[in-house]
This record gives sequence, C-alpha cells and structure tokens, in this order.
Amino acid sequence: MTSALRQHAEHQFAQELGIIVPRIMVRDNIQLKPGQYQILLKGNPIGSGDLMAEYYLAMDPGDIVDPIEGIQGKEPAYGLDATWIKPGQKEEATFRGYTVVNCSTIIVTHLTKLIEDFASELVGRQETQNLIDSLKDEYPRVVDEVIGPDRINLGDVVKILQNLLDEKVSIRDLLSIFETLADYSRDIKNTDILTRYCRIGLGRGIVRKYLQEDDKLLVVSLDRSLEDIIAAGIQNQDDGSTSLQLDPGVAQRILNAIADSLTTFQGVGAQPIILCGSIVRWEIKQLLKRFIPGIVVLAFDEIPASIKVDTLTIISI
Repeated sequence: MTSALRQHAEHQFAQELGIIVPRIMVRDNIQLKPGQYQILLKGNPIGSGDLMAEYYLAMDPGDIVDPIEGIQGKEPAYGLDATWIKPGQKEEATFRGYTVVNCSTIIVTHLTKLIEDFASELVGRQETQNLIDSLKDEYPRVVDEVIGPDRINLGDVVKILQNLLDEKVSIRDLLSIFETLADYSRDIKNTDILTRYCRIGLGRGIVRKYLQEDDKLLVVSLDRSLEDIIAAGIQNQDDGSTSLQLDPGVAQRILNAIADSLTTFQGVGAQPIILCGSIVRWEIKQLLKRFIPGIVVLAFDEIPASIKVDTLTIISI
C-alpha cells in the first residue's frame, strides 16, 4: 500500500465522516501466507484477505452472461465471488462488463469499509478534544454553552459522537451538533436522547446519501400497532439508558416480518431503510444490529419536509 493510497484513505474519511484517521502503519509479517494480508485495530485483527500479485480481480456486477476464465476467489471487503485474471485479460473482462481492480485498490476498499465500520472506536477523548479545540477557534461561544458544570462533559460528547459514527452518520458538521447540544444539554443529560436530537439536526445530511436519482427516499415503515408493541417493551435503566424487553417469540416474529419486507428493495436496487417513530428508532436499530446488520433505521422527524418519501410496504405482525 503506497503512501499516496494511505493519504487518499485518510483524506476521504476526513471529508466523509469528519474524523481524522490515525496514521496507517504497514508492516511485513512472516507468519502470514504469501499474498495474505491482515488489518489490525488496536492490535486486534478486524479483517483479512488473500491477494494474487501481478493479477487483477474481476467482479461480476450481477449481469455477466459470458464468464471469463481465471482463478476463482473472493473480494475480501464484501465477500463477493470474483475471478483472478492475468493483466492481458483486463481489457476483455472490462468489455464483458466485469468490474476490474488491482491489488492496491482491493486493500484500500477493504480498509475503507473497515474504517467506516469501526469509526466509533477511532474517536476517543483526545480525538474529540482536538475536534472541539478546532471548533472553539471559530465558535467559542457555542462550545462554552455545551461543556460546563451545568451542562455535559467531554466524555458525554465522546459518547454522542460515537453513537453517530456507529450508524455511519458523519460528524463533519460539528457546529450543527454543538448547536443542538447547546439547545438541549442544560435540561437533558442522557447521551442517547441527545444523540436523537443531534440526528434530527443532521437529518438532511443523513438522508442525502440514500436518495434515489429522482430525490425520493424509498422506505418500508412499521404498522402503528407494531410500534406500540415495541414502545411497550422499552424499559428505563438506573443509569438513564433504555433497553428493549420483548417476549422472545414476539421478537422473532418482528425480525421475520422485517426480513420479509426487505425483499421489496431487491427489485429497485436501493439501500434497505426502515422508517419509524423516533421513540422506537434506537431500540429497533439495536434489535436489528445483531440479526440483520446493515439496515438503515430512520425516524420520521429526521426527514426534512422537502424530501419525498415512497413507502414500499408496511410491516405488521
């Protein structure tokens, strides 16, 4: 992985997620097999893959009718079936409709996905303090209204930023986040609730990347009675947080109904999105996180009034 590619990945995440990625170190490891690589975070493996030097990886976008000859393999970032081809086959593979990438691009793509998936772990107290210091240089009053004896502390801000990043919400617009916290943090100390208000303030940016070419947002939504069942299962904890307590059979029926509804997105090729009330959004996301990862869950009050919403189906049990 060249220095230029490392810088590209670091710059990309500064632009997209608003975080400064720690310097990416590249080391040889004789314990790995030839062509194998491993990506570590804080010393722990979070991803790996196998490369074939001097070969290209040809990926089928799903409509290839004339397969190309080569060595079968896997695209490591998403686990897709792919074919390793020789350099002389690159032009032919591209002509047949394959997406063809080299080894450096494979690693950068994998690294990019993992940084996005683990972004919340890259933002701690020192990283957050650095972001706050930069914001305070231009907007000192806003920062002073958020962090203080009768407001919230640095650890609370860290948790809120981690909550946002955990759902791939950019924190680049830190000013809007702090403006929101300035409005609500005097009376509200629960970081999950404050995150909810921050998401509303960032709604336009959250929704933008999911819009179709006609600026419509394609979603499935929950039946009102289903939302009532979920809301009734929300329990307040002693530390101010909440948890969802549902009968296992009911929880399984909800998961099955949601999974069935997601097939409606296959025909339109859109990111699966569930739209629901803000009271249950967090709990639904946590329920799906383990069993159906990768599903975006949005609340009605996060959608700007100018956005057209097209509901594909309504989920009920």
